[in-house]
Amino acid sequence: MLGFLVGLGFQPHAQAYPGLIYDAIDLTSKIHPGVVPVALDEAGGRVALTYSESPFASVSYLWSATEPDHPILVQAPAGGVHLKISSVNRDGVFSAIGADSGGAPQAYRVLPDGQVEGWGPGTAYAVDAQGSLYGSVTDAKGTRLVAWSAPGLNPEVLPALSGGLPQVRQASAAGALVGWSYSESAPGFRAALWNRSGSTWSVRDLGTLGGPSSYGLGVSPSGQFVVGWSYGPGAVRQAKAFVVQSASGLMQPLEPVGSSQRSVARAVNDAGWVVGDIDGKSVIWIEGKSYFLRDLMAEPEGWTLGEAKAVNSRGDVLVLGMRQGQARALLLKKR
Repeated sequence: MLGFLVGLGFQPHAQAYPGLIYDAIDLTSKIHPGVVPVALDEAGGRVALTYSESPFASVSYLWSATEPDHPILVQAPAGGVHLKISSVNRDGVFSAIGADSGGAPQAYRVLPDGQVEGWGPGTAYAVDAQGSLYGSVTDAKGTRLVAWSAPGLNPEVLPALSGGLPQVRQASAAGALVGWSYSESAPGFRAALWNRSGSTWSVRDLGTLGGPSSYGLGVSPSGQFVVGWSYGPGAVRQAKAFVVQSASGLMQPLEPVGSSQRSVARAVNDAGWVVGDIDGKSVIWIEGKSYFLRDLMAEPEGWTLGEAKAVNSRGDVLVLGMRQGQARALLLKKR
């Protein structure tokens, strides 16, 4: 199955995928300028966006297809000054990064109705199907990857690669975690996959595309696919998008392979559709070929599309775009 995802050499970008057309919903127009798209639920009906007045003064919004003109403002609870949604699970529950009035990191969970729960000190980057949070805690012992099972409980410490410094970015519905950790033997940061068997966690180094470092950014709901970027071999360090199929465990490059173009893969669904960008232009990889998302829009005039942030099981895509010189958050709905 991996073969259809991976190009064996440079392949020109196809302009259109048969039958695939996207209608764009401009989410910025429904909230206000400056919002950044972050997370998309599996049904395609709810989107999380963030807005930052400064690096330490952020709020989030939940946009719903059922009430498109009434987004929910999500703010840190009393005593907090900062809340940025980071990820979503299959039930529309979100993890969020926050801070208290003194600037100390706080882990939050946001429910589908916008209710915010404080789960304790730390940064929460991912949430699993059961609603548990995953993130990091930094203290005198260093930076550790942790799992919160409930508010107020001491988090469980998860393993890391030999050099520590673990970070997680997404949890699958099946309970796998993807992120990165430092490997002293490499040396360098390496894309990593965490899995749990019973009460025991294990971590696996996913390798690189020949360079010193790699970073895992997304995992499909089933845990079958992991995507991210890696440096390739050679003196020139250029980010290259990759995919790993869990069955084989082999990291493979996504096209264009062997070119000088920079590419990053940020998200993947269970069909193996991968989204990200090539040289800053949003793309979707399907059956081994990359397609510029702008070429798949029903009405592309005036739009420039940058980072593709998320893709769900329907094939809907969350994108950061530009129109008339202004950044816009877009939901591309598959017809």
